[in-house]
Amino acid sequence: NIGENAFWECTSLASIVIPKGVTVGAWAFHKCTALQSVNISGEVKRRSARMSRMSASPKRTLDAAPDPEETTVKKYAFFQCSGLEDVIIGAKVSEIGGGAFAGCHNIKSIEVESGNNYYKEENGMLFTKDGKTLVSAFGEETSISVPVGVTNILEGAFANYATLVEVALPTSVVAVGAVAFSNDTLLATASIPYSVTSIGSKAFCDTALETVHVTTNDTNRVRSLIAGTGFSTVGLTFIDDLPAPPSEPSAWPEDTSSVAGQTASEAFGITGELANAKADDLAAWAKAKGVDYASREEIIPDAFLLNCANNAAAVATATEEAEEAIKITAITFDEYGVPQLTHPATYGNGQVVLQGSATIGSTASWHDGKQSTDRFFRTTLKLK
Repeated sequence: NIGENAFWECTSLASIVIPKGVTVGAWAFHKCTALQSVNISGEVKRRSARMSRMSASPKRTLDAAPDPEETTVKKYAFFQCSGLEDVIIGAKVSEIGGGAFAGCHNIKSIEVESGNNYYKEENGMLFTKDGKTLVSAFGEETSISVPVGVTNILEGAFANYATLVEVALPTSVVAVGAVAFSNDTLLATASIPYSVTSIGSKAFCDTALETVHVTTNDTNRVRSLIAGTGFSTVGLTFIDDLPAPPSEPSAWPEDTSSVAGQTASEAFGITGELANAKADDLAAWAKAKGVDYASREEIIPDAFLLNCANNAAAVATATEEAEEAIKITAITFDEYGVPQLTHPATYGNGQVVLQGSATIGSTASWHDGKQSTDRFFRTTLKLK
């Protein structure tokens, strides 16, 4: 255990390697301003270049035996380590608290070693593996759109992000943590949709926030959320141009043209892989299959994903005629042993349904061996 405040303001400390199985207490390295590199339970080896990859994971089940090598980092452990540039997150790091890297505005790379099942880094943002929690952000972007699927922005996630001017939150975000954007001195514009129900204290402290985009008729609610953080809303301009929450119909629409041009997310509030599917296609497919609206999140197999691609005709044919489906997916091998579909041109990118006695949802992919860039075919197996 490294206790709370253990290395508080050790201004000469330049690097540290933390072994596996250690708990790093809150504020342990607060204001270690000369600290440039941190290796948290990662493999110790010479590295020739800066790294910037991170991974994340599901929580351990209650009945699983604890791993004695798991390493945890508590809240604000490296707060305001302004000289910190490189961070290695080892495979055994299972917890990183909110604000752990808040105020570390010079971070240039974060690597999460392969095998870490708890965190991932994408586009300068550190997430939990499931993508639902945004832990920390680093880089020199001026405009950032938080990815769809994030529900929680941890405290201090964007604190001291020196170049950030504009941030947009998706409708999946519910909570924004304390001091999330504090000391982002250039931050002038934020988009806060109807889904956000809480914003932590001092979230916009010492920012230049002047324009807030909100959902229609949601100005007063968002204003009160911001004011509740201790930030004055006097002089803020609110623009109500964000999408309204989707209505919640009791059933699929009888006339699918009523949702034509909309996505599944816009029309039905569907998230995940189908969020951007055509709403009218989805409704027509679901009604034809007799699928109950209440179970809409769970009933879409790969067959529908293919139908939403460029080969609706092939899927329809495959559904009606099993023999034709088998013909579509007939495979030959070239002189190099590479599998080739016999009718890819006719049936569109090789994305077809094979109807036979196989498990629903089984998939297979392979490279067609003909392109300079990767191109993959996909086959979905479906029960008769």
